[in-house]
Amino acid sequence: EDLPSVIDMYSTVTKRGHECLVYDLGEDLWLCMMIIQRGWRVRYCALSDVFTQCPEELSEFLKQRRRWTVSGTVNILRVLFYWHSYVRHGGFTLIHILYQASVAFFGILVGP
Repeated sequence: EDLPSVIDMYSTVTKRGHECLVYDLGEDLWLCMMIIQRGWRVRYCALSDVFTQCPEELSEFLKQRRRWTVSGTVNILRVLFYWHSYVRHGGFTLIHILYQASVAFFGILVGP
């Protein structure tokens, strides 16, 4: 598939409760995984400038971590469900996918 289909999917409005776990909470991870799933590459760029609003209080930080844990888990489940397309187009191996899933699920057990 091409990049415009990714952009259309990325701009989808949330209509059901479970969609917000992917579309609204971890949208950057979801976008990257859609791009990889379609055979595109996501690369690190050390020269990029990124701006964000960081939590200032511990309670805000813990809420952020909880949101990231939920969205990360949902995205890992999507990768497990569509593993064949990540292996075929994304250069992933099944061992890599299972390793990432185990790390994510371990993080749920020990994280905030």
